[in-house]
Amino acid sequence: MLKFEDGTQVYFKHYPTDEGTIITANNHKVFYTLYSGRTECFIEKDGDILAQGEAFCGLGDHFDKSVGRKIALTRALKEMDIKEFSTIVWNKYIETVRCL
Repeated sequence: MLKFEDGTQVYFKHYPTDEGTIITANNHKVFYTLYSGRTECFIEKDGDILAQGEAFCGLGDHFDKSVGRKIALTRALKEMDIKEFSTIVWNKYIETVRCL
């Protein structure tokens, strides 16, 4: 979990055995993609979820928390669309990962 002075928190949930189907629509076509493994990233402040990102493993992929965290965090930060905040979060993430 990443904690910031203003009370914002960034945390992850991993579901390595989760399986399901992602359904997307594009140009009136529906696509079904099977996945096996999922990681979620939440950006929260004062109990409110400000943004959420998800990463999915394709059926042939090996579940890797590190890869899932990076993809899910990228998607959550893209949802927020605040460049300065993104830079602060990535710097804290890199600093925290180095300590592990």
